[in-house]
Amino acid sequence: MILEARLKKEAGIERFNLDILKTLNLYHKDGYYNIAGELLADENDIDFSGIDIVKFGNDINKILYRKTISNVSLLAQFDSAVDIFEQYYIFEEIDGYNRIKKELIPNSETQ
Repeated sequence: MILEARLKKEAGIERFNLDILKTLNLYHKDGYYNIAGELLADENDIDFSGIDIVKFGNDINKILYRKTISNVSLLAQFDSAVDIFEQYYIFEEIDGYNRIKKELIPNSETQ
């Protein structure tokens, strides 16, 4: 489970259970997930849950790459978007014996 792994890694949670989901307001005490809980689930059937990532060429009429990610966790969507960003906008330049990582678009997370 993506949410479970992220909470264990980032928040140091050792045991993941239903009480944690209730505390995060993702699971209702009456026994159902709310919309936020569904959006963070590994899979969901929410129609509007997704992103469409496009890399254009010289203008919007030329599409060089396109990927639609839907019906998966928002965390998985975010991770996929970051991976695609790194694939197309981060490169390494060789300067003598050194390899220098450069970004075409600065990523605030790496600064």
